[in-house]
Amino acid sequence: MKIPAVIKNKFENMKYRHKLTILLVTASLVPMILLVLYSHDRMSSLLREKEMEDMSSILEQTGEGIDSQIEVFSSLLNYLTYSPDIEDLITEKNMDNYQAYIKYTEVADPLLSVPKSYHDAIIQIQLFAESIKVRHEYTLVPLSEVDKEWWYDKLAEDVSVQWVVDSQIPEIAAVRRIYTGREQTAVLCVTLDYNKIFQPFEKIISAESGGMILDKGGNVLFQKEMLGEKEEKDSGEAVSREFLESGQGDYAFVNRKNAACGWIFYLYKLQSAVDSSVSGILVSEIPLIAACVAIILVLGLSFSRLFTRKIEELTDNMNRVNQGSREVTVDSNAGDEIGLLVRSFRSMMDEINRLIHEVYENKIALKEFELKALTAQINPHFLYNSLSVINWMAIRSNQREISKVTLSLSMFYRTALSKGQDMVTVDNCIQNIKAYLDIQLVMHDNDFQVIWDIDPEVKGDIVPKLLLQPVVENALEHGLDMKEEGEKILKLFFVKDGEDVLLAVEDNGPGMEQEEADKLVTYKASGYGLKNVNDRMQLLYGMEYGIKVFSQIDQGTRVEMRIPREKADEEAVAAGEFSTKKFLQEPEEDTEDTTGKKGGKSEEKNRILVLGLTFSMVISSGSLTGCDSAAGNMGKETTGVEYEEADYELSEESSSDSGIDAADPGTVDNETEKTAENRTDAEKSTETEESQTDNSTDSGLWKKASTTPYGKYPELVTYTLGQMSGANNSNLPAGNTYEDSAYTRYLKEILNVQNENAYMEREDRYDEYVNVLVNDHTLPDVLVVSDRETLNVLVENDMVEDLTEVYANCTSPRIKAMYNSYGPQLLGAGTFDGKLMALPEAVIDHGPCLLWMRKDWMDQLGLAEPKTLEEAMDIIQVFQENRMGAEEGEDPVGLVCDTNFVSTTSQNYSVEPVFEKFYSYPRRWIKDKDGEIVYGSLTEETRSAVAYLHELYERGILDQNFALRAQNNLRDLVVEGKCGAFFGLWWAPNNPLMDVAENDPEADWEPYYLTAEYQEKDNVYASFRDNKYVVVRKGYEHPEIVMKIISVLFDYSRFEDEENADEINSYFALNVDPTARPLVINVDYNEAIYNVTKDIRRVMSGKQKESNLSALEKSYYDACMKYLSGKNVTVEDWAAYKSRISAVGVLVDGHYSSVRRPYLVDSDGEVPNMLASLEKNAFIQMIMGEQPMDYFDTFVEEWYDQGGRELTEKIREENS
Repeated sequence: MKIPAVIKNKFENMKYRHKLTILLVTASLVPMILLVLYSHDRMSSLLREKEMEDMSSILEQTGEGIDSQIEVFSSLLNYLTYSPDIEDLITEKNMDNYQAYIKYTEVADPLLSVPKSYHDAIIQIQLFAESIKVRHEYTLVPLSEVDKEWWYDKLAEDVSVQWVVDSQIPEIAAVRRIYTGREQTAVLCVTLDYNKIFQPFEKIISAESGGMILDKGGNVLFQKEMLGEKEEKDSGEAVSREFLESGQGDYAFVNRKNAACGWIFYLYKLQSAVDSSVSGILVSEIPLIAACVAIILVLGLSFSRLFTRKIEELTDNMNRVNQGSREVTVDSNAGDEIGLLVRSFRSMMDEINRLIHEVYENKIALKEFELKALTAQINPHFLYNSLSVINWMAIRSNQREISKVTLSLSMFYRTALSKGQDMVTVDNCIQNIKAYLDIQLVMHDNDFQVIWDIDPEVKGDIVPKLLLQPVVENALEHGLDMKEEGEKILKLFFVKDGEDVLLAVEDNGPGMEQEEADKLVTYKASGYGLKNVNDRMQLLYGMEYGIKVFSQIDQGTRVEMRIPREKADEEAVAAGEFSTKKFLQEPEEDTEDTTGKKGGKSEEKNRILVLGLTFSMVISSGSLTGCDSAAGNMGKETTGVEYEEADYELSEESSSDSGIDAADPGTVDNETEKTAENRTDAEKSTETEESQTDNSTDSGLWKKASTTPYGKYPELVTYTLGQMSGANNSNLPAGNTYEDSAYTRYLKEILNVQNENAYMEREDRYDEYVNVLVNDHTLPDVLVVSDRETLNVLVENDMVEDLTEVYANCTSPRIKAMYNSYGPQLLGAGTFDGKLMALPEAVIDHGPCLLWMRKDWMDQLGLAEPKTLEEAMDIIQVFQENRMGAEEGEDPVGLVCDTNFVSTTSQNYSVEPVFEKFYSYPRRWIKDKDGEIVYGSLTEETRSAVAYLHELYERGILDQNFALRAQNNLRDLVVEGKCGAFFGLWWAPNNPLMDVAENDPEADWEPYYLTAEYQEKDNVYASFRDNKYVVVRKGYEHPEIVMKIISVLFDYSRFEDEENADEINSYFALNVDPTARPLVINVDYNEAIYNVTKDIRRVMSGKQKESNLSALEKSYYDACMKYLSGKNVTVEDWAAYKSRISAVGVLVDGHYSSVRRPYLVDSDGEVPNMLASLEKNAFIQMIMGEQPMDYFDTFVEEWYDQGGRELTEKIREENS
């Protein structure tokens, strides 16, 4: 193979070291590359096998986890199927309602509800049976309704556990049919969370992979792919089982089958993804390979450098000799050929240097002799006297310029001759150059500027005489005189450089190439000036000293001379050997200073005189030639020449006239430096002050934010939150979440705060999770607590912050007024030992329960609207008789009733107005006519109310199956149009009636306030046992945040901010649930409900301007007006009008006024569950006729005997 000529030539011209490097590296890399390729191929095969084994192992482990879940739920179904209690419930078909109630609540509820506490994947457990008459909760359902379930049509006629999956809902149903003989009598179903069951399988699906689960029939139950668009099938469809097993696609897959339910699990990955793992190994090997290559390169370079180092040093020495240097630095003791060559070259150069040295020593000695001879020929006394005569003649003729030149020339010769000494002080040298430059300035018509940099510390050091003047002269002649345009500047430096004195001359002339400048001190120079000075210095001080020349085209030239420091003899200085002080007399008259200016009308005469006086002495300096000189600017600038510490004295007038500046440039320079330092300090001080101002401002913002209701944090403050979630995502608009809603966006804009939900749980399970967090001491930063017992635990264990101070500082005045509207007891509920440890929810008065009735049914039956409670009951009875809302085979419902009968919180479906009719207040503590505190469920008034309810039950007015229904079943009856009456609060249009309006717009529900004449007396105690409280975790940095959030949400957004709060206030009209708020509490005035309605009605009637409405009121007003307009009306508009105008309106028109209830002190008055169950069962039995009304006395006696007596005495004692 013939090598191309270009490459061959390039290789031949390459350095020997590079050739050797290439050979060494090539010899090492070739075998290494072959070894790497073989190893990678072998490892790739092993990795592909390992990848498939890992996929199979992961799938097996995941499948086993799902198998175990399936086995658990199958076992649960089998256990429930063969449970004697469930069998009794299925087979006993003739139970009366009370027996059914006992079976449902005491047997079925625990059996079907408890498993949910242990398995979070269980959504619900349902039993469908012929023996079940009506729905109870969602657990017990009549068998006739089983065909409405989504999974029922997919069941086979089989008694084993069947698994049905629907990925759209998404739910999984584990179902078992129960037969008696050949007749199906029940169906048991466990509904599971689809995502939680398949979550383990979903987690193993990573990038570039996919997975699917098929049932026995090959139907896809679950599938997820993360394959990347470019690798998917052309059709865009998901990978199918047939596609995988056909081998058409480039996929690697593994599968397994579940024996219990027949599900088949597939885990697949793109073959390219499998290969990428192999490529990943290669990528991981690259650093090692690169390291090996680097080591080879380093070793190759090192060995080649080691072998060729002496050759390169020898070559470098030869090149420098060729450029004029005679110094030899290479040496070798090696016995090889290279060592011999180096020693031979060194011997040759030593001989050459010896010969050159002899020649130059002779020349320099000759020059020294000539210099001394010329000096000796001069008669200094005659010269000084002559110059003195000329000076006085010039003064008498008023020729100040000539006088100045004469003085300078006298100074020049005195310092140049220096009494015949060879060595002079730096100060003497400076005076010599200054005098010389004064003359040159006159000769050059002041067309250049001189800048000095003199270190006072070196003035007493000694240097060779006339060392610098030739360099300065050549800087003028070959530097500045050659510069045609721009300012001409000559700079001179006399400074200390370590143990040396640095003398430098710098000009800004045309400069030269650095290569040419380097030759000026070698034998290749065209002249001998600088070379002679250089050789003279090296003879005196050694080879390490001498001249260095630095130059650059169009930038100028700098000449540096470095001399070891040596102080002058003090006696010689004292004797005046280096001084020319007072050798001339001062002029007597003041004349105009002309330094630095043209010489006026006598300028030409002065120039001729100067030339004549200096002509005879040109020989003393003209014999030396040099080059351009340059030096760096040290920041000291003057115009003309500044004399420093002159050795001769002139009068002040003479100094002024001659333009000589007697100030010490060094002193000026020091002052300038100090000024610069002072300026820098000032600037630094300003910057520090600005920084402190910024920090102060930032600190001020933080302080304002932490001590005021609306102060905005300068940086985003986050807080973890235990979020209570509501049904249907709390009715938030599409795209909104609990962490990104109008509430959170508004709080971020106003306060710069953001919640991060530590956990989220449904309202019905929220308290369970709170108890777990409290027991584990793992609280989020902010938490809403729903019961007093938990709050007591938090306070007793010092787990929450004291909010006393932040309430005082960071709660707005209006919020404080809201709390004050309830009296001191409300805040007192969150106060422990004088400290506010929790902020309670405001117990806004929602008024009494209204009777909501189907007005359209009344109109259909020709019935007038009721005026009294009795008339309403009669109307309900007519509904029953006419089977309103009942379908074929169904019994009419009547007045729905919750088995709690009354509620201590705001909820629908109680029969509280019936008790109010008799001034009965069950489940509350009251003060009797004797002033004693008694339990309201034990009074004679309550006996009368229960008797009346029994009468309603006997007449068929009260729902005959009320004991069997749970509250969610009651809501279903209303929404499905099965009932025509229920007791509910003013907000019932929001829930449940808004769903009715959406499903059946013809259904006309109207509220009736029928107990106005039975308004509550002031003998009923209130308690805070069911209140919500906001607490802050002990140690959280910003406890004030809860006060600020409450102030912004319930004050600023509603009453102050008209521009930015539209979105947040629109949530009211949209019926967004309060659980959407970061803090799930409400804060408002005690009578806020009625005040809002009154204000809206005043605007609607024209008695008040719309602009006077608060943001909250405006939101409801707009919805009501939209409803009345009939255009684009939504169910939210209907609910706003029906609740705020219709429902609250009947309370306002009925002159309802809230009662200021006294609060129980210290105790919340909570009744133990055992006594509450005793009460509930007694009432149900008496109402349903299972027990006569005389049983009321037995109930009262049992209640006291089972702990009620001690509880009553405790309440009385605490509130005495």
